[in-house]
Amino acid sequence: KKIPFLIGTNTEEAANLANEHPYQTAPALMRFVYKDRSVQLATDAWFGMPAYQAYFQHGQHAPVYGYILAELCAASEPSSGTGVTHGEDLNCLFYRENRTGGEAMVKSWTNFAKYHDPSPSWHPVSGWRFAKGGRIGIFGDLEKEGKRLENIVQRIELWNKLGNEVMKP
Repeated sequence: KKIPFLIGTNTEEAANLANEHPYQTAPALMRFVYKDRSVQLATDAWFGMPAYQAYFQHGQHAPVYGYILAELCAASEPSSGTGVTHGEDLNCLFYRENRTGGEAMVKSWTNFAKYHDPSPSWHPVSGWRFAKGGRIGIFGDLEKEGKRLENIVQRIELWNKLGNEVMKP
């Protein structure tokens, strides 16, 4: 049976976990690409690429849906002073405070549980787009958060070219 799969990440997933270790132990090419952005490097290494690999592999056999949360769901400041960090997506369930990105994500989770599709044609959710292998949802103000999402396709391609062994958490 083809079981649908929903997986997502937050824009600054590793911000409340990261330190300089991932950046210092990265190969020279990755240090050059990420410059002084150790949080982005750790986010991609520990969360983004594993999520992408699961998305791509599962999508070869069954429907797959991926998302990126780019908006805080609660009015409080993020724990690290950056974007949406690991675990902060849970605030969308309990403290949405009329944030459109959080509302769309919760509606997507609910639709997925009910219909096995986060944005079915009869109950669509804004933010979903067709992508290679499935659909991708981006929740949040993209113009405001664009700097955190920049070059995501290029970063994924680089990680794929360098292989899975480039960085280990």
